[in-house]
Amino acid sequence: MSTHRSPLVTAALVTAAVAAGLAACGSPTVPVTTQTQTGSTYVLKTVNGQAAPAVLNASQVDTTFILADTVRLDGRGGATDVRQTRHVLVAGGTPQDARTVTLYGYKIAADSIVLSISCAASSVGAVSSATTVCGHGAVGAFSATAMTLTDDISPRTGPVLGYARLASELTAFRGAP
Repeated sequence: MSTHRSPLVTAALVTAAVAAGLAACGSPTVPVTTQTQTGSTYVLKTVNGQAAPAVLNASQVDTTFILADTVRLDGRGGATDVRQTRHVLVAGGTPQDARTVTLYGYKIAADSIVLSISCAASSVGAVSSATTVCGHGAVGAFSATAMTLTDDISPRTGPVLGYARLASELTAFRGAP
């Protein structure tokens, strides 16, 4: 019997362990780290290890592509996720592009991050319509230069999104000229 796991399953198991550890400790909040006190911006680079844009979700009926995603941490426990997707029906038709803005609260503990949806303040906008979004958040690994996120559901079957901090912020953070 083989014990080989795909990178997605391995990443999901690691993320689950991190989330379980946070839950077991009552989701402790540590002081926001120095690099995030003034805020930081992370830009999507990979989806399940593949360069973005990439397939976010696919079925026999449709496919959703993630074209771009930016997560802004405000340094005070609030985050904004601005995501652009394209929905394509397998049967044809015009692809539908959407821009989604979701507001989160976040906690950083050591090298882990948990984003929780702020239901009263989240919104989805597509062609001048807005609807309240309330659902699961995201969990993942966090550092001053990179972040990974996956849906905070069990079992963790969602894609693993890899982000890199904006280079201009890294230069300012490191004090480089």
